[in-house]
Amino acid sequence: MALFSSLAAIGTGLAIGGTAMGVGAVASGILAKQAADAKGRVYRNMTQWAQGQYQDIGEYQGAAQQDLMTSFVNSRRQNLDEYTNQYNTLIADYDTRYRELEQAYAQQAMGVEQQFGAGMARVRQTAEVGRLNTLAAIDQATQSNLNRMTQAQAFMGLGGTTFGQAALAAEQRAGALQRGVVEEQYASQLAGIEQQTVTGMTQLQQQRLAGQMGLMGQRVTGGLQMRGQLGQQRFATQEETARQVIGLGADFLQQQVNVERERVARVLGGKEAQAQYAGAGYQTAAAIAGGVGSGIASGIFGMYGGALAGGYV
Repeated sequence: MALFSSLAAIGTGLAIGGTAMGVGAVASGILAKQAADAKGRVYRNMTQWAQGQYQDIGEYQGAAQQDLMTSFVNSRRQNLDEYTNQYNTLIADYDTRYRELEQAYAQQAMGVEQQFGAGMARVRQTAEVGRLNTLAAIDQATQSNLNRMTQAQAFMGLGGTTFGQAALAAEQRAGALQRGVVEEQYASQLAGIEQQTVTGMTQLQQQRLAGQMGLMGQRVTGGLQMRGQLGQQRFATQEETARQVIGLGADFLQQQVNVERERVARVLGGKEAQAQYAGAGYQTAAAIAGGVGSGIASGIFGMYGGALAGGYV
């Protein structure tokens, strides 16, 4: 009987110990579950914080890149405008200088034409004076001859006679003939002078026009070449700017992709950690349930064993 009492006491002790173990397992499981939940909340908060931070970084980076791109494009456009204005000023100055050269050349050429015309006018005037003087000398000589012949006829008694009158008429005809020859010679000379004047003036005017056309052609050709160079430079600058903008855009896009990739990695890492600690919580809950079951089973078995040992069954 004493043996059965001892066995009952042992069973009761085992029941109490099993129950205590179950309670301890429950307590440990609760603490582990709380720790896992706390870590999960921390990772969830960290994940949300990281996502917000990376979103802010991405927005700031995008805005900064956009500002940089806008500043770059505006700077290039301003430089191109300044270059264009300076080059247009150079073209205008080139055109002005050539126009001034054309005007100066025309003035000089017309001055030469005026000098030539004035010189030929003096030659004509000289020839005209010579003609008049020659004709006056012929008239004077003719009249002197007539006076001598008249005096001689009067001395010889031939004055008023047919012979005398015929001699005087012959002398007058001789003077008129000589005068006609001189008139013809001077007329031919004056015609040659006039022809030389017209020919020389025409040549000078043609030379002036040719020179003006040459200078004008150089001005137009040079202006076209300079404008062509300006257009080529503008196109090359715009093409280079577009290439640089595309390059900057590609770099900026890669940086945005890198930030987004880092954000996704951090968020996924955080979510994986949350899932891991969530799984640990579920395992802890299962362990709690198992501990409770083991403790209760141990207690029941102990109590049942004690009852058997005490003779209750």
